[in-house]
Amino acid sequence: MISDIKDKLDPLTTIDVKDFDKKQAGILIYIKQNDQGIPVDLIYTLRSSNMTTHAGEVSFPGGMQDERDLNLAETAIRETHEETNLQPQEIDMLGTFDPLISRHGVLVHPFVATGKFEYQLTPNEEIESIFLVPIDYLMKSQNIVWEDLSRDGKELNVPSWSYNNYKIWGLTAMFTTIFLNRCFNAEIELNFL
Repeated sequence: MISDIKDKLDPLTTIDVKDFDKKQAGILIYIKQNDQGIPVDLIYTLRSSNMTTHAGEVSFPGGMQDERDLNLAETAIRETHEETNLQPQEIDMLGTFDPLISRHGVLVHPFVATGKFEYQLTPNEEIESIFLVPIDYLMKSQNIVWEDLSRDGKELNVPSWSYNNYKIWGLTAMFTTIFLNRCFNAEIELNFL
């Protein structure tokens, strides 16, 4: 199953570019496997309400590229470790897909990874909480709520999910949708690209 997911993604070599002329970020879409190696959950974070951007919003772990990062995949791994204490050796990178531009003009590159950690993840000061969402839950159409968003002067209708009082919406929901469609053949409507 994991090899099938990897085959549906772009290889990491396609994004191994360092460009500080643009604001760029790397996020990690981390697939937690069960003991049998079956993908079961995705890791999300709730950003602290004290943050200056995206305060109180659900996101994938990740953040802005730093000059010390060799590439954006390394950015995603470093930021995920800082925000969740997920150890880098627990991150098996599978691939990537096309980046999206955030409402703040940041080019956000998604990286898909997997692993089987057995310890409690610990949020840093930027993160209020860390939670897992079952992939099966995200795949069920009855759990999707469609919302209208205005972006760059365009009206978009995008999916969102509510799970245990967490709301997955906006750019995070867009990345979730693309990931589910590409890796799990979800066939969720993509009318925001």
